Amino acid sequence: MHLLIPFARSSAVTNIVAYAMEQPFVKGVAVDYHRFWLLARYLIAAKSTAPSDIDQFVSIYADYCRSGFVNRRNELQHLIERHLDPMPELGNGSAQPLDAELARNWQLYCRQFGYPPTGRQPFKVIIYIDLMQPHWSLDENSQGESLDALWQKTWDRFRQSINADMQDFDIIYEMRPGLRVCSPKHHHNPLVGGLSMGYRITDAQGDVHALSSTLGGLLEDQQNAATYYAVTTAHGYEAGDNLEQPAPTDSTSAAAVGTVEQVSSILPFGLIQHCGPTTTMDAALIRLDPSRQARVSEVLGIGPIDHVIQEQHLARGHQLQYAGKESAVKKLYLGHFVRALRLSYGQHEQLLYQDAIQLSRRNPALNALQGTPVRSGDSGAWVVAKDNGALGWYGMVIGKDDHDGYALSAESVANWLQQDCGLSETNFWGP
Repeated sequence: MHLLIPFARSSAVTNIVAYAMEQPFVKGVAVDYHRFWLLARYLIAAKSTAPSDIDQFVSIYADYCRSGFVNRRNELQHLIERHLDPMPELGNGSAQPLDAELARNWQLYCRQFGYPPTGRQPFKVIIYIDLMQPHWSLDENSQGESLDALWQKTWDRFRQSINADMQDFDIIYEMRPGLRVCSPKHHHNPLVGGLSMGYRITDAQGDVHALSSTLGGLLEDQQNAATYYAVTTAHGYEAGDNLEQPAPTDSTSAAAVGTVEQVSSILPFGLIQHCGPTTTMDAALIRLDPSRQARVSEVLGIGPIDHVIQEQHLARGHQLQYAGKESAVKKLYLGHFVRALRLSYGQHEQLLYQDAIQLSRRNPALNALQGTPVRSGDSGAWVVAKDNGALGWYGMVIGKDDHDGYALSAESVANWLQQDCGLSETNFWGP
């Protein structure tokens, strides 16, 4: 991610994001390495042990790119899947020098492997499209034209505008139906990350309001003995809400767990609006009830965490784990870096996020058999990864679509806890 994040925040990508997110059918803009970069990266790392793979790749890829030989497509796909699913786990010490070597010799590898056109950056911009939203109109001034014709005009105009801004990288369009935030099941004491948590109240009119999410992780206040906090997502919660564990919607044995002490500012806006304010943080800090014990910085079924991983330290394809109240423990992989992401929120609103990370399965075809990798109710779950031989906190789940899950980086959540809540990193892992 150390090369990908600066590209995502470059002026070229920022301009594309600004224009694309004004369109109601655009749900997000992500960046990723070109698949050729990833494969070349692997082959460089493996060249001392798998020379036959390099020779095979050079032959197949050169033919495929230059002539588009259909009869070699299956061979190429097999080679790609064998090496990229998953990518080798490269620690901080090996990933960055490897990428630096590839960056220095990018022109050489383009010529050697026949990648057209030579000189393009090894990045791509992915624009998430959802055409299933009924809450927007194409052109109110058009009369007498069919919906298909109106859509085609809008789509052509959008593609032309985006391509006019395209410089030296590829732009890909992906269908992403079902993008929405994950709304948030036995009694646990001591508490641990990954549990069901929420509330159910009846207002003065007799209407019942309920919400559940995943208790992501637990922190200890080193300045106040035996004072513990839980961290989850903010959407649906307000300061002062009294929460229970498990959530009342999940169990009749719910017991008081604590009170929401602070929530970040989330900025929902109507589904009929083309664009709205950006939500930069979606986190809530809960002060636990003194009667509840806690296993600080431990996630159920995964283990204790001892540090925050900076967002750029992990490589694309790195294996991740999280424990959500609906998904239990799940292994996923680091996918796109998502510069802008629009998620449905409730029945009539949406949220626009900035700088999220994508959580993907190694084989997306498993979604058809096992369901989506992240499920509704997993919001707030902490995403962890192996980093320099230890488990580190890498992100917090905020939502999903029908293909993948999405999380905010742990680094950004930790910054919010320190700057807005006054918790230093010593509060996370002890003195």
